[in-house]
Amino acid sequence: MRYAVKDKPDFLYSAAVIGSELTKLTLSTLYILIVDRGSLLSIFRFLRLDWWNSVLLTVPAAVYNLQQTLEYVALSNIDAAVFSVLVQSKLLCTAVFAVVLMGRKLRKAQVISLVLLTTGVMLANIRCATASSEKGDMAT
Repeated sequence: MRYAVKDKPDFLYSAAVIGSELTKLTLSTLYILIVDRGSLLSIFRFLRLDWWNSVLLTVPAAVYNLQQTLEYVALSNIDAAVFSVLVQSKLLCTAVFAVVLMGRKLRKAQVISLVLLTTGVMLANIRCATASSEKGDMAT
C-alpha cells in the first residue's frame, strides 16, 4: 500500500485488491494440498456440496473488496498517521458496538488488548507528529 500511495503508480487500486485476494486463494489451496493432504477434487466437491454458503458469502466478500479499495483511496488522500488511527479505530468501534448494540460482554483480556492497541496507535502517532514538527522547525 505504501508504494501505491507514495509514487502514484499506473495501476488500479481494485487490481491490487484482487491480486492480494488471488494470492490468499493460492496460498489457501496450497495449504489444503500440502498440509491437509487434500486434492483439488476434494476442494471442488466441498464447494459443490456447500454452494449455498458460497452464494451467501458473496455480499460480505464484495463489501470487503470495496473497503480494501477505499483504503487505498483514503491513504492516497490523507496523512499516513491519520490513516493508521482510522484503521485501528475499526476494532475499537466494533467492540463498542458489540457491547452496546448486541449486549455482549468483553473479557478482561479483550479490554486490555483494546486499551493497549489504542495506546500504541496514539503513541506511534505522537512520535510521528513530533518528528515531523522537528523537521519543520529545522527547515525554517
